[in-house]
Amino acid sequence: MNLMEKLKEGDIVPSMRLQAKNSLNFTGLKDYFQDGKLSGFAYGYPLDKPTYSKDSKPNPFFDYKQDGFLFLIEQDEKDPTNLTPTSIELVVLEGAKVLISAYCKQLVMGGFDEALQALREQAQKGSAL
Repeated sequence: MNLMEKLKEGDIVPSMRLQAKNSLNFTGLKDYFQDGKLSGFAYGYPLDKPTYSKDSKPNPFFDYKQDGFLFLIEQDEKDPTNLTPTSIELVVLEGAKVLISAYCKQLVMGGFDEALQALREQAQKGSAL
């Protein structure tokens, strides 16, 4: 995926987006910036249309249109002026689209820290096999 700036101006358009293969807009990253600074957190959700692009390509995420995405964004602490993240973690919450902004606030306040730590440990064990 490619991290890209928004395509058009407007208050409702997130400043950043993730674009997948074949120019599919995977999601906009809402709250990516807060007060002009990288927030470290963002949320989004899949495109809710069955097709995308002028060629009406099938949207592979259409069946998951009610899911929500949470993002944890790491920045180079040695160079805070560099806005290119060093890593982005994605958490998919099934059926959480309508509440995803509230879940993002909960994430910011540490509400998922234990669950995320357990998932990271599980992923490390799985990659060691």
